[in-house]
Amino acid sequence: MSPTILAGTRRGIFIGKKEQNSWRFSGPRLIGQPIYCASADTRGATPVLYAGRNDAHWGPGIHCSSDMGETWTEAQVQPRFAAGSALAVEAVWQIVPGGIDQPNVLYAGTTPAALFRSDDSGRTWRELDGLTKHPTRSEWMPGNGGLCLHSILVNPHDSKHLIVGISSVGVFESFDEGQSWELINTGLPCVFRPGEFENKIGSCIHKIAFAPGKATRIYQQNHQGLFLREGRGIWHNIQGNQPFTFGFPLVAHPRDADCAFVVPLGADSCRAPKDGALAVYVTRDAGKSWTPRRKGLPDKLFNGVLRDAFDITSGTPCALCFGTNGGQIFYSADEGESWEMAADLLPPVNSVRLLS
Repeated sequence: MSPTILAGTRRGIFIGKKEQNSWRFSGPRLIGQPIYCASADTRGATPVLYAGRNDAHWGPGIHCSSDMGETWTEAQVQPRFAAGSALAVEAVWQIVPGGIDQPNVLYAGTTPAALFRSDDSGRTWRELDGLTKHPTRSEWMPGNGGLCLHSILVNPHDSKHLIVGISSVGVFESFDEGQSWELINTGLPCVFRPGEFENKIGSCIHKIAFAPGKATRIYQQNHQGLFLREGRGIWHNIQGNQPFTFGFPLVAHPRDADCAFVVPLGADSCRAPKDGALAVYVTRDAGKSWTPRRKGLPDKLFNGVLRDAFDITSGTPCALCFGTNGGQIFYSADEGESWEMAADLLPPVNSVRLLS
């Protein structure tokens, strides 16, 4: 299969394929729909695509495609809170497959922050209310993007082990498929109480990722820097020599647990590359040091990269891809050493998935 990019944008889904030396994008599919999450389940013989639609008029919903985006089917039972609940789903932020031993299982994260599960490949969804009813719920405060559950990790070695990130609340961990949850914020800065690093609500999580080669290690891009957690320990700052504490996306290398990639932004008050110097930073020593990679990227670009608009493949070497809120998509076939523009002038890119 040639490299394929699934891009969820503010105006629908675009699908790009590399043919010889050039990229060709088709679409938009689900035209006009704001797509916060475009996802792919590659556990079967052919990929199944999923999209989180967040239409201001028709409301949120999940769509599925089994023919690489040619046609889409809406879920029969969408993520919804229980009858009588004071909560209503406002947006779908994330859709991820369950474990390799759970071929029909998917998880979805929403605003207001909640986790939903499908056991029939996305046709119907049910709330995992152990998180919704967590004892700390009354303390949860939204970030700039709302009270969103935007990151879902399924341990590749233990499908019952789940971790989620919520802005600006924190990180929660479950060892029983989401029935019960533990807050794991120790070591993280608190947005509302500067200087506090205890296990309290109020850390603004931007993105988390398992290191697949060592599934007890988790990388995190926080509103206030970069962090790493080993096993059931506390979070440690891994800012190293990386000059920017602010950013949204993060991906971890599929085999090298010491390697991760981020796209930093200048600051909270300037959510674009500082001085327009767009770069992907890579660590190969678990955050002790970070190196910028700019080869092939524009000399000046003042567009940001959102939390879900960065992806990595499991190939050798692994390929990387990210999109900007100015409509550009960049691709690297050599683990970020060099980059090429795959698309320009798309609608703002919210989500990127790379298949190869």
